[in-house]
Formats: sequence, structure tokens, C-alpha cells
Amino acid sequence: MFFGWGWADPLASVLVAILILRSGYYVTKDDLHVLMEGTPYHVDVKDVILTMEKTEGIQGIHDLHIWSITSGLNALSCHAVVDNQLTIKESERILRSIEHELEHKGSTHGTIQMETATHNHGNSILCQAKTEPFHDHHHH
Repeated sequence: MFFGWGWADPLASVLVAILILRSGYYVTKDDLHVLMEGTPYHVDVKDVILTMEKTEGIQGIHDLHIWSITSGLNALSCHAVVDNQLTIKESERILRSIEHELEHKGSTHGTIQMETATHNHGNSILCQAKTEPFHDHHHH
């Protein structure tokens, strides 16, 4: 101990350990969010819905899910309600328009199920708004 700095080595070790724990926490947090298929932090879900709903021919959007496949690669799935008189060609035009707009929002892969308003989902808990509490009985 030429300079009497015997405390410097343990202090440096503690600082390095803190830096490793801090960076490990953020990496683990982000990876866990991806593995749990959480909505990417930078995606504004309401903005995505509004973007799709403003597309000509779309009457509504529900059962929307947005998740990260990996860092920088997002996926989306939803149901899009359209007029029941549309041809397949018209539905494909609407679909291409939505996909184009979603690419600008950072969603690079989408699965959009086109359906009409008469398509009955019944009491499907996956399509219901989360505003009402779940109850386990059938409606008549």
C-alpha cells in the first residue's frame, strides 16, 4: 500500500457491480416485456386504432393486439369491421391501405381479420371491451 489507498479496490469493485446490476436490470426488463408479448412502449395503441378507423370502408376495430417479435420488429392482429356488400377486391384494397399506414406507425407485420357487423362474437371475452367485469354466465 504505497499510497495508503487500500479502500480504492473494494470501492471500484462495488461501483462495477452496481453498473453491471443496473444494465442487467434494464436488459432483463426489456427482454421480459418482449417474451411476455407486451405492447411496445413506443406504440400509441389509440393512435393505431384511429389510423385504422379513418381508413375508408372501416366501420370499427376490435380485438387489437400489438406485440414485439424481437427488438425493432412489431406485429399486430385485429378484427376490422367492414360493409357486408364489399367485394374481395375492395376488401383487399382496404387491407393494403391499412397495412401501408401501419408501416408508418412501426408495425411491420399484421394479421387483420375482415368481418361484417353481423359477425357474432357472442360473449367472447377476447373481443369485449375491458370496461365491464368478467362474469361467467350466458346472456339470453
